[in-house]
Amino acid sequence: MTTETNQQDMAGLAGAAAAMIAGSAKNLGQLHGAPVDFRILTIADSDLQLPEASQEGVHLSVEFDGALTGDSWLVLASEDAKDIVRMMTQGMEVSEDDLLGELGMSALSEAMNQLMAGAATALSDGLGERIDISPPTISDSPTQHEPSDNVVVVTYEGEIAGSASTKVLWQIDSGLAASLGTRWLAATAPPTPAAPAV
Repeated sequence: MTTETNQQDMAGLAGAAAAMIAGSAKNLGQLHGAPVDFRILTIADSDLQLPEASQEGVHLSVEFDGALTGDSWLVLASEDAKDIVRMMTQGMEVSEDDLLGELGMSALSEAMNQLMAGAATALSDGLGERIDISPPTISDSPTQHEPSDNVVVVTYEGEIAGSASTKVLWQIDSGLAASLGTRWLAATAPPTPAAPAV
């Protein structure tokens, strides 16, 4: 995104992404009685090449529907995914191998589902429109994009239940990112002052 308009879209996307992760953290924290705090670390374009941190780890597909439509992906490094699984399975005996096994992936999917449910609510509230976000679906391999595609990458960093720094990459189809940014700016812009009476 290089034009002035697209720079504005990126500013709007930053506002939307901040509201979404705040809603996500609140939802997950309330459900599990554990402190969850996330913040935006970076927002940047990514043409074809995925960030180095996303080459390995866990990839989840997330689709938007309703007032906004498009594809996005959540990407977590293996150790960050394990931190989330540990929170989700507190009180259970889970071996190190099982953290990224079938049990761990089920727990991670549920955590990401709760995160995106909170994000959808925050986004719907901010835009004043219904936004549906599909339950995240785990992919077996890194996300692949066609040569003509671009994605915008939002990097979140935070703490879950007192864990060490956890990062989550949100990769967004550029069309969805632009639409989200534009809509967020329009929905949250201060009202235009009325013209003085003559």
